[in-house]
Amino acid sequence: NLMTAPLLERDFDALAPLTCTAYLALPFETRNMDLVDGRIVVNSPGAVHELVLRRLSLAFELWAQTHLDPGEMCTQQPIGITNDRGYQPDLAWWPESQCSAPDDTLTLIGLPSIVLEVLSPSTRRFDLVRKRRDYEAIGIAEFWTIDPITKTAALHRRSAAASGFDLSVSVSTDGSISTPLLPGFEANLASLFRRR
Repeated sequence: NLMTAPLLERDFDALAPLTCTAYLALPFETRNMDLVDGRIVVNSPGAVHELVLRRLSLAFELWAQTHLDPGEMCTQQPIGITNDRGYQPDLAWWPESQCSAPDDTLTLIGLPSIVLEVLSPSTRRFDLVRKRRDYEAIGIAEFWTIDPITKTAALHRRSAAASGFDLSVSVSTDGSISTPLLPGFEANLASLFRRR
């Protein structure tokens, strides 16, 4: 049974075309993959990609320790887009109201409010165009991209819940990522790339 046995990249073609419902039900071990038009696309992250995610996760954890209801920031949680499309954003944040009680096993309800993609040469255009459009269409409040080549970030937001991503904030190398959704959160962009 492909749903319980370990899945190898070559096995995914046997599942095509795959529905988003089946994609969302795949085992947790199948990370770093998206469902694009019914087919699984596997993207193996590089070292800089992982460094940025680790540092950003740490910045969130430090912020969360000083806030009463910080919600949850998670990696590689699959999100349904359409019947034949779903993505696993590099990071996503759910507000506290969409998380299970602190003493329960973590459950995330509904869509995250923030999704983040670290750009890579092979998926850059797809992330900037199609993923941005898809995240906007399903109602994500903010879509962040971090570019390891230019060491910049772009934060796409809505001026109102019913609007599209009509506000964009560019963050330069010496700037910091912040958002009204996480009051007091700040991640210096240069520090995300700096090696110890």
